[in-house]
Amino acid sequence: MFLIICLLSINGCSTSSLIETTTEAVKAGFKNQLIQTEDFDLFAYVKINKVITNKIVIYIEGDGHAWERKNSLSDNPTPRKPIALELAVIDPGPNVAYLARPCQYLNKEQLKKCSTKYWSSHRYAREVVDAMSEAITKIKTQSKATNIELIGYSGGGVIAMLVAASRNDVSKITTIAANIDHEAWSDWHGVSKLSGSLTPLSYLTELEGIRQQHFWGGQDKVVPEKTQLSFIARSEKNTLFSYKIIPDFSHDCCWVEHWQDILQP
Repeated sequence: MFLIICLLSINGCSTSSLIETTTEAVKAGFKNQLIQTEDFDLFAYVKINKVITNKIVIYIEGDGHAWERKNSLSDNPTPRKPIALELAVIDPGPNVAYLARPCQYLNKEQLKKCSTKYWSSHRYAREVVDAMSEAITKIKTQSKATNIELIGYSGGGVIAMLVAASRNDVSKITTIAANIDHEAWSDWHGVSKLSGSLTPLSYLTELEGIRQQHFWGGQDKVVPEKTQLSFIARSEKNTLFSYKIIPDFSHDCCWVEHWQDILQP
């Protein structure tokens, strides 16, 4: 019911891509829920099957519809094309979840209580990371899993890195088109740095013991691979770190179409 209200009431939320994807999620066995944390109510889709497994895979959404134009914030950060959810729906694993970011999928009244800074300067703030981690713990408890694999799309990859840095139950991190070095990314685009946000580059030591794989598209104009060279150079000494540039992919194409192949080890 919560999602139906969102789709019917939020300007920009009721796009055909979003409706189609959420419909497919239900068909695939996902159930939507609103997870309450200390600072935010976070929207999630969770699929838990009665299969004994020690792992749950959690997909983290990107920054969503954060900007209308380069210097004009959106009034609603709900993603119009929820790529992380699309990826979660086609993941064949028995226990899979999708976690949206703060302020996404809220109705107009709820959004009034959510500061725009949480989809601009503070999108990776400490309180955001703590809330995401709290929600992940609740999803893990539901699944009775012992370890977690985090998969983050775009800004969701930044969140995945920051969350994993303060946990001891994350076995693997996968990021897709992620602006992990968001300071270099801001410089590249000539926009203000995310002054209220944490950066994964401050936690590389804490992340050394976690298997990581990172993917970028060679045609990505949103997060060009050039903006992540410093992060790559500082991480390559870690034997659990790997990355791949896929030449023909852009920021939103063609991750979903080829996700099953990419998931293969």
